[in-house]
Amino acid sequence: MSKNKPKLLVTGISGFLGSYLPIVNNNQWDIHGFYNHSPINPDAVAHTIGQQHQVSLIKTSKVNLLEPTEVKTALAAIQPDAILHLAAQSNPNYCEAHEAESHAINVAATLLLGEYAATASIPFVFVSSDLVFDGTKAPYSETDTPSPISVYGRHKVEAEQALLQVYPDACIARCPVMYGLPAWGNSFMSNWIKNLREEKPVYAFTDEYRTKVDGQTAVEGLFLLLRKHAKGVYHLGGKEKISRYDFAVKMAKAFGLQEDLVKPSLRADVKMPAARPADVSLLSDKAYALGYHPDGIDVTLARIKNFSLVE
Repeated sequence: MSKNKPKLLVTGISGFLGSYLPIVNNNQWDIHGFYNHSPINPDAVAHTIGQQHQVSLIKTSKVNLLEPTEVKTALAAIQPDAILHLAAQSNPNYCEAHEAESHAINVAATLLLGEYAATASIPFVFVSSDLVFDGTKAPYSETDTPSPISVYGRHKVEAEQALLQVYPDACIARCPVMYGLPAWGNSFMSNWIKNLREEKPVYAFTDEYRTKVDGQTAVEGLFLLLRKHAKGVYHLGGKEKISRYDFAVKMAKAFGLQEDLVKPSLRADVKMPAARPADVSLLSDKAYALGYHPDGIDVTLARIKNFSLVE
């Protein structure tokens, strides 16, 4: 890699968003990714999509963000010029049952990385969530007061507030539910398509609304925030408010699968540890003014089908 390019440290490189970095980076940064449990093979991604995109490779290392000494040693070795903090325990139901673990990764690790970025005076973008809101007064702008109803949401709010206290120049990117067919990482859409192809029903809520965005567009937005040296809170939502059910029907149609296998359900039908807000749609005008421009869901689903990374 060129020594002239700035170094970007990305935590959680083996997660959903991390798989879009080789495409979106377009050789802007020398990327070094931290993973904990799941190593990745960026060369395989380059081979898979090299004919369709200019792909950047990634250096990775195994670093446990719950071990401060290990993190500090890795940071000192890399000396990044910017940090993109993707790593999280993002399953609200898991967080509800494992509150201490959720706090350690979602709050304490964020604060540790933020303190390093503040000392080094480098750009820092932290991915937060639309679940910082309770879902009763959508759509939400960046100036609306957070009102979480789950452990995960509370920890994201605590991380946001702690981060801005230690590093007021940090940037917080609140993202909605993200969809796509990533090269690695978990994806509800991958599971839904698998079920529909096997002619199994997919149950989706009709009473839960989000401003969904695809993973590639979300990562483009994160890179935009880095390039612009954005500070404070930004929303990176999509332009359309949609229920999980209506999204599932659109997805089935786009992929030529049986739409009647998508079955409507209600949040009350499924008992879950974490409370689920009805509508946490985000207003993202602040990011739009900066240059963020998500496409509509139909357009994005067509792109994903044409350039999907997994079968």
